[in-house]
Amino acid sequence: KPQVLLLDEPLSNLDAKLREELRVEIKELVRRVGITTLYVTHDQVEALAMSDRIAVVLNGRILQEGNPKQLYLAPSSKFVAQFIGQVNFFEGTVIEGSNGGLGLVETSQGKLRCPLSPASPKGSKVLVTVRPESLHGSQAVDGEGNILEGKIKKAVFLGDFIDCQVDIGAHVVRTKLPETCELGDGDRIFLRFAPQSCVVLQHD
Repeated sequence: KPQVLLLDEPLSNLDAKLREELRVEIKELVRRVGITTLYVTHDQVEALAMSDRIAVVLNGRILQEGNPKQLYLAPSSKFVAQFIGQVNFFEGTVIEGSNGGLGLVETSQGKLRCPLSPASPKGSKVLVTVRPESLHGSQAVDGEGNILEGKIKKAVFLGDFIDCQVDIGAHVVRTKLPETCELGDGDRIFLRFAPQSCVVLQHD
């Protein structure tokens, strides 16, 4: 009955199905016995699934700490954003400051409407981040929000979704299409995403 339990990559050598089963088992066990547990892992999915709080550590320094949802949806830096799951980055310049919480950023892929803070005034260099699952693909312009036009470079069927790489100019954007989508390699595609799905970081 230790006061603190340390688990260091406990599932790293198991096959995928067994890992999923044991994640649930370990989390339930820790909850039932009430032991504070420090769980070390390089598997982002595992970290999100197992934790009440996550600390992203780089070179011995904590970059960001919070619950899984906070770290995934509101990363504080580029490193945290790309460490916790897949993410798309768009480098740009603020051309319209925050008005009602939203501003306009000009990127080489197009102008993006997104939430801006007073820390990102007009003329500042920023990094707009968007998660692949926030991008909705279609064969024609559909709905409102930010829209990017591109060409599918690679579409890989993964069962519950299609992992898709889209060429937009010289930039490759990742998205997750529904498993029933008929679009494939070489097809033209429009990617739509809501301004609120963007997280804007200061560009170093």
